[in-house]
Order: sequence, then C-alpha cells, then structure tokens
Amino acid sequence: MTHYLRTTTLAMAIASTVFCMPQKGVAQDAKIAIVNTRTLTLMSDEGKIAGDKLQKRLDVIRTEMDKLRKDIEDKDNNLRTRERLLSAQAKASLSKDIEDSKFRFDQKAQVYEKEMNELQGELLDPIAEKIRGELQAFVNEKSYTLVVDLAEDSNVVWANAGNDITKDVLVRVNEANSPSHCFTCSWNDSATCRLGGCASDSTPTEISAAWGVSLVKISALSSWHKNRTRRL
Repeated sequence: MTHYLRTTTLAMAIASTVFCMPQKGVAQDAKIAIVNTRTLTLMSDEGKIAGDKLQKRLDVIRTEMDKLRKDIEDKDNNLRTRERLLSAQAKASLSKDIEDSKFRFDQKAQVYEKEMNELQGELLDPIAEKIRGELQAFVNEKSYTLVVDLAEDSNVVWANAGNDITKDVLVRVNEANSPSHCFTCSWNDSATCRLGGCASDSTPTEISAAWGVSLVKISALSSWHKNRTRRL
C-alpha cells in the first residue's frame, strides 16, 4: 500500500491503467469497464492476510524505533536543561553521544525500510500475479474493449460506478484462491472464514487506512530530528 514506499506490486504487476482488447466495430460498440486494482489487492483474502503480516512486523519495528527516538530526545533535553551547569568537555561529550545516537537511528531506519520493502514484495508479488491472471480472464470472457484502472494516482476524473467490475473480479479472485471457496465475502458481507477464506470484516476504507499505515516509510520516523538538529 502511500507515496513513502514504492507502490504496491499490484500497481507494478497489473499496472497498466488501460487494458485494450482488439475488437471489430465502431466506437459506439466499445464495451468499457472500470476497475480498482488497489482495492483488489487490499480486499482480496490473501491481500488481507499479507497486510496483517506487514502490519505486525511494522508494529514491532515502530516500538523499537520509538524507544530509540525517546532515548535521543531525553539526552537532547538533558543537554538543553543542564547546558549552563556542564563543563565544555561534558557538553561536547554529550553532544557527540546524541549525534552518534541519531546516526545509528538513521542507519537502523534504513535497514528496516529495506526489510519492509522486501517483505512487501515477497508477500504481494504472488498475489499480484494471481489477480493479474483473473482480471485478464474476466476481461476476455466479458469481451471488454477497454478497462480503466481507478487505483490511486489514476488521472480519471469521473467514471460511472455502474461500469465498475472490481467487486466481480474480487469475487472471482477469492473463489479461485480460497480452498474453502469463501467467495461470497465482499465488502458488504460478514467474514465467515479466515485463512483460505475471508481474512477480515473490514470495509475497503478501513483496509485502505490500515494499509496506508503499514506502508509508511520507516525512515520517516527519523524526520523528527531534522529540525532539532538545526538547533543543536
């Protein structure tokens, strides 16, 4: 799932905003549909499970990084409040300790960012490939001549909701990839099964919000000290 991390593998694997199927006939015979590939990832049963795994790992990382950040802030505040009482040597030593801690913080943030990027790809690449296949099959079966993607960053200004095939494709994706065939689950239904079925009762909005959180760039946690550094 935000601009801080690379766009989801869904966007890269399905990515073309427009699917064109050659058809005979004039323009008025065109059969046009819209789809939201982001929703297909977020709301697919496997996508929800992957999102949960990403969120759990990110929660662990954030807890650790928040602890490190607080430690630096405490040292910084200590330096500011005791500055007049400290010797020049003591101030220099504490300042160096703060700078070293910030450097280690940023290094760790970069390592975790790389880890999350790799985990995201590991979890989402297979899902994106399955969705790509099911979407293409659905488009072929329904003989659509044009399919427009309404995923995030789309330039589409308006589209008729009646032409949206996202829900239909989602049902197909979940049915094809769920051993228990919990294909009746949608954003209007209650989740009745878990692994191998529907992974959540959440709505698209709730899932999107959670996904946005889980894809926040790890190194953004270090942004708090950029302004503070100027004041040291």
